[in-house]
Amino acid sequence: MVAGLYDYEDARSIGRPRVDDAWGYESSLPDSLNTLTDVNNVLDGAIWAFTLVPFVAGLFVRGTGFQYQFAERFPTDIDTLLPGISGRDNATEARLIDFQMVLAPIMASRWTVHHFPPGTDLVTSDTGSAAATIFGHGYVVPISRSTALVLTWKRRKQILIWTGANWVTPIEHFNSPGSSAAELRRAMSAYAEHAVYGPTKESVEDASVQLGSALRIGPSLLGGAAGGIDLGCHQYDYFRILSALHSVPEDTQTAVDDINWSARTSDLDRPGGY
Repeated sequence: MVAGLYDYEDARSIGRPRVDDAWGYESSLPDSLNTLTDVNNVLDGAIWAFTLVPFVAGLFVRGTGFQYQFAERFPTDIDTLLPGISGRDNATEARLIDFQMVLAPIMASRWTVHHFPPGTDLVTSDTGSAAATIFGHGYVVPISRSTALVLTWKRRKQILIWTGANWVTPIEHFNSPGSSAAELRRAMSAYAEHAVYGPTKESVEDASVQLGSALRIGPSLLGGAAGGIDLGCHQYDYFRILSALHSVPEDTQTAVDDINWSARTSDLDRPGGY
């Protein structure tokens, strides 16, 4: 935790977009994660699109290291070329830009939930994710002591399915062997910035051997191999899906073509309720 991490330094920044507003999904996250991990649940499309997709996207931009990673995109003498501009404030707004750009690739990825045996004791970290080395080409996000969400690249995917009452999104569930847990714990540690968190002292100590040893990577793995999706050109597709959630099948094409920007909030009336 870093106090004021998302605050602007420059007084002239009053009125600029607030990064904290992007984390509005937090209030519904606990219940949404419980729904995601329950193998007996059919995941409501609104829960997935309004809470879970932004949650995963936020993991790529919320960390303390983002400011330094953003600075590496520019020449080292950028301060002399653009004097008087706060690098930290630019990075603060860049969090919002990057956040929006990764929503669509995350939405288009294959989502699978891996269930480990009870007592496995997974760990998480201050970045919340790691390259999914034991699951394939993508990322892993532990979401409980014995459950992990895995996102991997997929060439084609059905985003939403109409049930006759509301839209749902397909999620695959798998049972994973407990023997894979140690590798997953160490991967989480390797992709951490400063700290690993877990339910037991033993699980944290087991993971911390490789703390911070891997270079932090962006969402590039979600683009697939050569010929995969362009991570930068489909950012509006996420908002098209939000529009679709406020429609019924016969109106969906019109909804996604027009993009109903008011559909960015999940509290509007829509077929099936929320």
